[in-house]
Amino acid sequence: MKVIFENGKYYVECTFEQRKEVQKMGFKWCENTKRWSTDNWYVASKVEGALPELAAKYNKSSAEKAQGPKLFQDSRLMPFQNAGVEEIISRKNVLLADEPGLGKTAQVIAFLNLALPSPTYKVLIICPASLKLNWIREFEKFGIEDTYKIQMLSGGKDKINPESNVVIVNYDMLKSKIIFDQLLEYSARILICDEAHYIKNAKTARSKSTALLVKKATKKTILITGTPLVNRPIELHSILKMISPETIQPYEDYRRYAFKFCSAHNGRWGFNVNGSSNEAELNYRLRATCMIRRLAQDVLPQLPEVTLQLLPFEQDKKTKKIIEEEYRFTFEDLTKRPEVGSVGDLAKIRHDLAMAKLPTSLQVISDLLETVNKVVVFAYHRDVMQGLFDGLKEYKPVMVVGGMTAENKQKAVDAFQNDPSVRVFVGQIQAAGVGITLTAAQNIEFVETSWVPGEIDQAVKRCKRIGQKSHVTARFHIVADSLDETMLKSAFDKLKTINKIVK
Repeated sequence: MKVIFENGKYYVECTFEQRKEVQKMGFKWCENTKRWSTDNWYVASKVEGALPELAAKYNKSSAEKAQGPKLFQDSRLMPFQNAGVEEIISRKNVLLADEPGLGKTAQVIAFLNLALPSPTYKVLIICPASLKLNWIREFEKFGIEDTYKIQMLSGGKDKINPESNVVIVNYDMLKSKIIFDQLLEYSARILICDEAHYIKNAKTARSKSTALLVKKATKKTILITGTPLVNRPIELHSILKMISPETIQPYEDYRRYAFKFCSAHNGRWGFNVNGSSNEAELNYRLRATCMIRRLAQDVLPQLPEVTLQLLPFEQDKKTKKIIEEEYRFTFEDLTKRPEVGSVGDLAKIRHDLAMAKLPTSLQVISDLLETVNKVVVFAYHRDVMQGLFDGLKEYKPVMVVGGMTAENKQKAVDAFQNDPSVRVFVGQIQAAGVGITLTAAQNIEFVETSWVPGEIDQAVKRCKRIGQKSHVTARFHIVADSLDETMLKSAFDKLKTINKIVK
């Protein structure tokens, strides 16, 4: 027997003698097509060998291999991203789990470009507070002009504008009854949850609130995560019950799921669900129903060697006051001499801003470490670096600062490169930005940075050394509308020019 998926139905090819077996599985005879068929994925998966076959039809790396007609092509997207948009279109609900750096946000916005022309569709985006502004910047880059009326909620007493067709909130705001009641009334038909590991625990208030909003989203729910298995398979249970219960049929019950996929057993301390079992089957089930996942190594020819990304944070009272002090420095003067950002009054202002955004930076880096193994973090000031080191202690960080002996510096580098438990390298830009190799990581977070293009390039190249083929993503933590944002945009433009000349 063989299962074929066509036009939203699963058809089974079988012999006359196998018809009773097929009927027992749950297939129905279709008079129009003269074939046994079902709408239910779980019924189709009962056919021997069907799971790998159904899973294989998804998650192709290029648009040329994508299933179905070319419904969508955006010249701003890479081929595998266009293929991802087609997969989002083809599924009811989606777990978008491409590796970090593959442009998941851009794919979702490209899908919305098709969906939003319908006046009945409203969109709700829930994400960590640190990513709200990033969503707005990505809409500016990949959205269609005049399509979106976006409202970003910042306080627990904000009022939703009924004219908005996109509302952005952070997970913590779901705790506000004023906000949550408005979200229920808003009745978004498309729900997007970024960093979906925030709702992995079904017992938390944010997960319960999100589950209610999923029921309101009758068009589609899209959960975004860099990895669908944050730590253990048990963490997928609540997410799948929320958006795709058919994925785990007939194991929807918590204990049945735990015995099937988590090697559950009654241990000394109670019911232990920390294990893993039947991994291949769970992977097939995910891919065949809701999960879209591509690895960077699979699409490497389509990727640039390095992606530089500004990650803007909202201004708060503290950072706004610091930014107001920057206004006495003119952009024109600074672009001629960007190195002055490291001396005098401006250096103090930039230090104060880095300290003020440190809690947000720590949250961003911790979120990233939920999805990648290792991260390089650059900063400039000693107390900023110490704050990063102390705040990331659970990841066994190492640190390289100015004044260290060559031997101690190399010990830190070797530990990061060779010890799997050492997951964070904290480096001072001047001390660690040249002469060392940090290729164990493909992700760099600049909490502080230089405005000099050459120094940025040198620091990024610590992870992108000769012979290293991995794609590198470097994110720069900035406060919106600060001099850092303006100067870094200028530095990026200069870097592009420099690279064209010396290529």
